[in-house]
Amino acid sequence: MSERKYSPPLLPDGAEIVIGLIMAAIVWWTMSSAYYPFWAFAPVMILVFWIVYFSWSMSSEADRLYVKSQRILNNEIRPRLETIRLSLPAVSKREAESNLNLGFHATQDAIDELLKLDSGAMFTGLSEVNTWTRRLGEMLPEYLDIQDHPSKAGVKRTALMTEDEDGFVGFRDWAQGMSERVNKGEVFNMTTNARLLRSLKSLIPLK
Repeated sequence: MSERKYSPPLLPDGAEIVIGLIMAAIVWWTMSSAYYPFWAFAPVMILVFWIVYFSWSMSSEADRLYVKSQRILNNEIRPRLETIRLSLPAVSKREAESNLNLGFHATQDAIDELLKLDSGAMFTGLSEVNTWTRRLGEMLPEYLDIQDHPSKAGVKRTALMTEDEDGFVGFRDWAQGMSERVNKGEVFNMTTNARLLRSLKSLIPLK
């Protein structure tokens, strides 16, 4: 089977909603000009909107998710993992350094496998990877700062370092579990409802 090729979408997220509304408005204008009662053309407007929305969404969704996946990977995950990799030798406690190394390599393995999946599963998995690596990217510098400058944390130093080390264990367990899930095919695509909500959020900012 040849590898699926993706290309950048022509229009931004939410465009399918706008186009659907425009087409529904054209139906309304056409039928109201012919003096049809509202109850007669309202169902037609709704039908036209959903046909346009779903046909456009289904035709472009794979490409959109692939582009987003690559953006997350190249702009966030990979630079963050490189910073983490360069910081690992500075961790003086062997157990903490071991947990970080195991988690780091399991994350790399998970990413390699995610890139072989379809764009929906790829996006879902990389979004999860992004969340966990962001947490580690915030935790590790703080840990090294406390490790190298004990006076900064004072009497809380041991407790803070222990808390971060527990976080390293959590990262290791997540990464290994993620790698196993990806290899078993247990990373699922976004549902239709999730895609609709994402498109609505891009069109109308929600608080």
